[in-house]
Amino acid sequence: MNTINDSFIKTSKVNCNFIYKRCRVATDFSKSKHFLHFSGLCKECGAKLIGWADNKPDEAMPLNVSIVIENMDITLTHTSKRPLNGEKLHDIGKELLHVLHDCASNWRRNATNAFKMY
Repeated sequence: MNTINDSFIKTSKVNCNFIYKRCRVATDFSKSKHFLHFSGLCKECGAKLIGWADNKPDEAMPLNVSIVIENMDITLTHTSKRPLNGEKLHDIGKELLHVLHDCASNWRRNATNAFKMY
């Protein structure tokens, strides 16, 4: 979900930090409507995100994902941060320790500059 979320945030410039609760990948396409289905919730404004991919991508091809957001409050200033998890947390920890020799707050500040809306 980190890959999908990062791509979504970069392309859409949405202020919400969605926490994803469910993600299902179909193994039997005859019994499912979508190949991939996921949902999330913004903990600050309560916006609901629903996303899906109808077809499994071919080898080395991009996954086409459709996303719908309901009840998003565009006037609210969001201050929360989306927590890191899994492989991305491990990779960033290694990078901070061995490559950058920097603290986490400086890394976070530099990483969020790419997402700022002006």
